[in-house]
Formats: sequence, structure tokens, C-alpha cells
Amino acid sequence: MKNKYVLGSLLIFLAVFVIFGCVSEPAPVPAPVLETVFVQTPPDTLMPLTVGILQRLFESDGQLSSEIQNYQLILFGRVYLERNYTQSNNRLENGRITFEDLHVRENITINDQTEGQAMSFEIIDNEIILSVCFEQEDRYVNCQLQFSTMAWDTDSYFHLNYSPRQSTADERGVLIYGGPEYRLKFNGDRSPYLMIKLTQRDTDRINSRTASGRRVS
Repeated sequence: MKNKYVLGSLLIFLAVFVIFGCVSEPAPVPAPVLETVFVQTPPDTLMPLTVGILQRLFESDGQLSSEIQNYQLILFGRVYLERNYTQSNNRLENGRITFEDLHVRENITINDQTEGQAMSFEIIDNEIILSVCFEQEDRYVNCQLQFSTMAWDTDSYFHLNYSPRQSTADERGVLIYGGPEYRLKFNGDRSPYLMIKLTQRDTDRINSRTASGRRVS
């Protein structure tokens, strides 16, 4: 009888081992994947510089005069400058004097989208004039182009200043650049003008609060 009891217990143990032993372990749960989301900021937009933009940036003319140099300006349109001049050189060699006249043609190109810095700001007879340098080297810091618009016209552009004097099909006039006078050429019907990097964002904000009450003591 005892042997039958032991045999029955052994059979029950084997049955339980077979049943639970055949059950596979649960598959491991994969770790969560962390996904990084990049939020793109609005790209910089090149906008024509206007009096309206300056009015929003600066509250007074004095502030504009001191702060305008901190803003990156960009030329819209290609500017081509040219002048001819003669250099006279006198040489003495073996008792002989040589007079030499060197005829020089000087060309300066300021390409479209060239970056510049406003060096000065002034208002003359209700006209705003910006003097802008497009040269990186310090020796050319006095080489500046002037752009202007009327102070009362908030939407007008700052166009290049020059003296009209058309002598050929593509020559538009003359201007002073760093001291000498140059003949001016540019493409298109409109003279080059200034642009500025500008990002426009619209943001909604709700200021909400609940009054706590005021107890009289």
C-alpha cells in the first residue's frame, strides 16, 4: 500500500513537471525607443529694409544712430564701378630722364547678396541716408555706398544714391566711392537697394489667473 502511494505521488510530480516545464518563458519586453524630435525654427527671410522696419526697431533717431551698425545689411542687385586715371612717373637712369604716363583702368564689383554694415545714419531735408560699407579690410572702411529714402514713406526701399549721367546703354551715372568718382553700372530698371535678415513669428499667449479675494480684518 505504501509503495502504491509513493508511486502515485511520483506520477503526479512527473505530470506537474511535464506540464509546467513545457511552458516557455515569456518573451522579454523590448525597451522603449526614445525618439528625438527636432523642431525647425523659421528660416531667416530677406526683406527689403524700409522706414517702417527701422521705426519698429528703434524708438528714437539717436538710438538708431548708435545701434544700426549691429544689423546685417545685404545688397540686392549687382553694382559695377569703373574709373580711368593716369599716373605720371619720372625716372632718372644714367643721367637720362624718362617721363612715363601709366594709364590705369580700375574696376570694382559688389555682387548681389553681398553683406554690408551701416557705418553712419543721418537725416537731411526729411531724407534718411545710410552709408554702408561692403569691404572687410580696414583699409577700405571709407569705401561706402549711400542708400536713401524719404522719412515719411514707411514702405519705400533704401535705394542706391548716385548722380544720373547716362552716356552708354548700361552706364547709369557716377558716384563717389572712397574719395574718387566712379562710373556706375547695374542691371535692371531699378537701382540696387538694401535688404535685412528678418524672421517673423506669431505667438499666442494667454495670461489667466484667479483672484484670491480680499478679506477685511
